[in-house]
Amino acid sequence: MSVYRVADLEQKEDTALYRLTAPYRSLQKTDKSGRDSTFDGLNADQSADLAAKLARLARGPAASGKTDQEGQVLLSGLEPGMYLTVETDREGTAEKYEYFDPYLVSVPDYQDGKWILHVQSSPKTELTALRGSDKPSSSRKAAVQTGDSENPLPLLLMLAGSGLIAAAAGKLSRELEST
Repeated sequence: MSVYRVADLEQKEDTALYRLTAPYRSLQKTDKSGRDSTFDGLNADQSADLAAKLARLARGPAASGKTDQEGQVLLSGLEPGMYLTVETDREGTAEKYEYFDPYLVSVPDYQDGKWILHVQSSPKTELTALRGSDKPSSSRKAAVQTGDSENPLPLLLMLAGSGLIAAAAGKLSRELEST
């Protein structure tokens, strides 16, 4: 799994303002004042569409990792921003499954009036058979949700390449405390 930093984050009180980074600015939308509004008010389908477009432009991941036996990856030291999460390499049984669709994750996340430094995310997937395989594969059937505290399908998510993204508290927490 790899993550690509696709937007810078500017935090103002309880508001997150995202600006696409240089490699992705061809997809930028602006409001009447000229502010980057690419991520404003996206519903699940619009977010998935934007993630697919960003994935076509993605070069040089900010971080990468392989899932452990529980299907989790710990990525640390991520700068604040919007990240595109993409499944990359698979081994063993996972090779019989389709890749999960790319999706977006904010680091840090804002929940219940607080900035959350350690962000957890999982693709929401459903098993689908690959051609020529008796094993199912995964594909996105529902919106990605962050901050899930329950994972009712750990084996499915492991095989689909579920991810855990965690921002290191050191530099990130100092930046957050200064805002």
